[in-house]
Amino acid sequence: MMTRQMQTLLVVDDSRSMRAILVRLLKDEGCATVLEADSGQAAWHHLAQGEHPVDAVVSDWAMPHMDGLALLRQVRGQAALAHLPFLMLTAEGQRCRIVQALQAGADGYLIKPFTLEGLRAGLQAAARRAVARSMALHRATPEPAHAP
Repeated sequence: MMTRQMQTLLVVDDSRSMRAILVRLLKDEGCATVLEADSGQAAWHHLAQGEHPVDAVVSDWAMPHMDGLALLRQVRGQAALAHLPFLMLTAEGQRCRIVQALQAGADGYLIKPFTLEGLRAGLQAAARRAVARSMALHRATPEPAHAP
């Protein structure tokens, strides 16, 4: 079951059939709104506009125009979006790629083909990691000085 914090998700994949599978699975899991983008560039445009805020991003890695890793780095570099849970979904299973994605700020890494249970667990873990990151950032932010 999806968490209440993830009611609007952005699915980013250049494969129309993979997006359709993810949309169906996520809606069956209780996600109210699933938005789609066919590239990192299209996803970034959507996120930067902010017209339809999202609660999490599920992104493929290998895409034209802007890959998932570049999208992840842009999301983490934008203060208004840095809190978003980000699940990398890809056929790339090499350990070095997983480490690269996690070091760039991915909250989870799911290898295709995946199961519904794997997707569910990946999103739940991504949500937990995002909350922990947000709390750590909040603790690291100095309190403003008060005038005497």
